Amino acid sequence: MWEWTLGEKGWDFDTQLQSVSPSKRADVVRTLKNALIGSLQRKTRFVQAGVVQSLVRLLREHNTSSHDPDVAAQAAMAIGSLAHGDDFHRRAACVDEVISALLAGLGSNTEVVRVSCARSLRAIYNTGIAPVNVVQDQARETLECLVSQIDTDSVVSETAAVLVTRCFFTEESKVLVKESGLLAALLRQLQNPQTESHCTALLAAFESLTEKSEYIGTYLVSLKPPLHLQLLELIRIHIFKDKLPIRKYATACVVNLYPYFDTTAKLSMELTHHILMNILTFLKDEDDIVKGEAARMLSKIVEDNPRLEAICLKADVPQTLGNLLEALEFTRHSKLCSEALAAAAALCSRSEDCRELVAKTKAISLTMLAIKSNNVALQCAGLRLILSFSRSIRHLRTTLNKRELGTQICELVQKSDNDVKCLATKILSNMVLEFSPMRKEIISSEILPVLVQGLSSPCCQVKSLSAGAIKNLSSHYKDTNVISKILHELSFQKTKEMLFDADLQLQTLGLLRNLACSATANVVHMCQSFGGNKETMELLCSILDTNVEDETWQETLYILCNVAASGDVEHKDTITQSGSCVQAILQGLRHQSMNVKISALRCTINLTKSEGSDERKAILTQHDFLNALESIGESPNASLKSLAREALSHMTIS
Repeated sequence: MWEWTLGEKGWDFDTQLQSVSPSKRADVVRTLKNALIGSLQRKTRFVQAGVVQSLVRLLREHNTSSHDPDVAAQAAMAIGSLAHGDDFHRRAACVDEVISALLAGLGSNTEVVRVSCARSLRAIYNTGIAPVNVVQDQARETLECLVSQIDTDSVVSETAAVLVTRCFFTEESKVLVKESGLLAALLRQLQNPQTESHCTALLAAFESLTEKSEYIGTYLVSLKPPLHLQLLELIRIHIFKDKLPIRKYATACVVNLYPYFDTTAKLSMELTHHILMNILTFLKDEDDIVKGEAARMLSKIVEDNPRLEAICLKADVPQTLGNLLEALEFTRHSKLCSEALAAAAALCSRSEDCRELVAKTKAISLTMLAIKSNNVALQCAGLRLILSFSRSIRHLRTTLNKRELGTQICELVQKSDNDVKCLATKILSNMVLEFSPMRKEIISSEILPVLVQGLSSPCCQVKSLSAGAIKNLSSHYKDTNVISKILHELSFQKTKEMLFDADLQLQTLGLLRNLACSATANVVHMCQSFGGNKETMELLCSILDTNVEDETWQETLYILCNVAASGDVEHKDTITQSGSCVQAILQGLRHQSMNVKISALRCTINLTKSEGSDERKAILTQHDFLNALESIGESPNASLKSLAREALSHMTIS
């Protein structure tokens, strides 16, 4: 038998193959494979000598002719051994021509070749650097081959799971996995995994398949029994149940499935508690990667799910997160910090008790460092936690106010990154509300021009949030300085554009409603800024020709209501002398929505209750307002009936 010795230089693999009889070729390749195992130096020399290309050629010869299958099997295993080397060796194996040859080998008529190619593909794709394009380009053929071979050997099954995890991550490709039958085959394999690595690979595949996929998630939850209960059973009783990777992937998969099953069911809540216990264990693990994945799982499972508050509090989840954050060194653990802060933000988004517990830790101090960093992910995580606290009146006045955050948030609104800008703008919107002690600091800054500039952003969310922040600023209608600043920045043309922009319309209507609130001076100022009384009223009613959403009707009529309530006769007359305004109010009285009717009734009352309103009453009477009011007066709803009767009492012409 031929033997490889490290001292030989200039050894030519192809020459050696040609010098032996065909029956001995397998021995040459086997000796090569054995020489590669465990020796980085030999791997390097073989790669530099171009042996990889020779091994690929041997694989292709087997795929196209009846060459000795043992030669192809040994060649495949030799290539696979490179995946266990250093980065130079792995990159030599992770090339398109190698992947293509191994995929072709999966379709071999000989089991030893199929298994050897599967084993090598598994090793190569577990490196995390293998190209996915070759598998994706041959997706249907590869899936068909895997489905036909998956039950023959656990190595093929494990390889199939690894390929699914690494290469089938788009929604379209996940649908293909299901339609090909491979998803069903993987489910069968999950019933009885043969080894720990087999079980881990299967669970990793299901975690990947269920990640942000409603199609796969809904299907797996509809199974009988559903997948999340199968996984719960697996991590409770299986021989591998105590293995951390097994529990981690199974838990992550259930977290991905969580949005698709009924959390009101008792069994599901028990499952949730079990999952939380696993996540808590992972948060306390020594491995930072495991902690980070646990934090991401926690974010998913508690986000927008207030039912979990009691379970999280009982399980000491806020304290565990707080302890984790306190133990982190900001400069060394930036990724883990961002994941833990994001989890804390999700936990605090709706729970005052959770906010109180997290506030007692060093989480807020870490947040202040995070938003000052140059790391966008870290900034966003810190801003999410601040946003959670800014939803609380108590913490706006205490926890956040102590930090003098107003100026910093205004600076972040001006950042170029849209995620940072959006989060900062959301916080700003809360900070300028009437009960916030930070509103004066923000109002005195030059943030308004920045927000107005945001209205022209190509990002729809930035536009909408900027409009929302300006609307909240306008809620200080008693502060004429604020109103003047807003009206100075917003031209008539700009306001018109906002009203006819679907992303901004409701926010703009809310802004105008605030501007027209209570004070005559505000209404005068607004109408003058927007081109005059008639132009402003006509503009408002024109949007009702194209948008009949209930909320749009309600907001528009309340603007007219506020203008009519200002006490200025000229403004009231402008409304009743505008045919479009009168028709809008009349349609509001006849609208199916109770809220729209109420806004129309209040508008009618404000137009008719003051002295000298006979002319306005006559106009409304001519437009059949009396019949509309009498019809509402017969409503079984007490609020509608009361307002309709009040309006009717004002309609009598003196």
